[in-house]
Amino acid sequence: AYSVVWKVRDKKTRKHLALKKLYQAFRDAEDAQLVYRELMYLHEFAGHEHSPHLREIIGGKDDNDLWLVFEYMGADLRAVIAAGVLSDTHRKYVVYQTLRALKALHSAKVIHRDVKPSNILLDENCHVRLSDLGCCRSLAQAHVEGVNRDVLSEYMGTRWYRAPECILGSQNYGTPVDMWGVGCVLAEAISGDVLFPGSSTM
Repeated sequence: AYSVVWKVRDKKTRKHLALKKLYQAFRDAEDAQLVYRELMYLHEFAGHEHSPHLREIIGGKDDNDLWLVFEYMGADLRAVIAAGVLSDTHRKYVVYQTLRALKALHSAKVIHRDVKPSNILLDENCHVRLSDLGCCRSLAQAHVEGVNRDVLSEYMGTRWYRAPECILGSQNYGTPVDMWGVGCVLAEAISGDVLFPGSSTM
């Protein structure tokens, strides 16, 4: 909804990279907050093996668009599931790595809130990076002056992978919403079909 990603080639090294364009990143406070969160968490978790490797940030000519240059991963889990090439060993390895990525986030009191196949990136060696950190939210520091950090947005995460407490409008939730997403991803990786499809929240 907010960006598009291209596969590009670096003219100097001839290596492939992923170029993500954030459209009108600062058009309003909500979009700017998502961009800020993504950049902040990419920086904070940059050393983790299952976090995306941000190589460069490029400002747009009109100061509204933003370009992010990442290490190229090759595919996301949604495309791999659709191709029908996953073995049981692959499924276990992908879920294991996804859980390791979430352990790093959860240990820092951060929840991802949008775990889904298209946010699980894979390279040719089946190495996982959990992407799209713009929906992440810190659960630490509950009392910040002027900000009610106890209340969390109920409309987070892609509908098909959204935890029941979020669908039912809870504003107090935590790490279990990510575990629900992992369960939905695992079920989809096994069956090849989305577990809870729907065209609306109802």
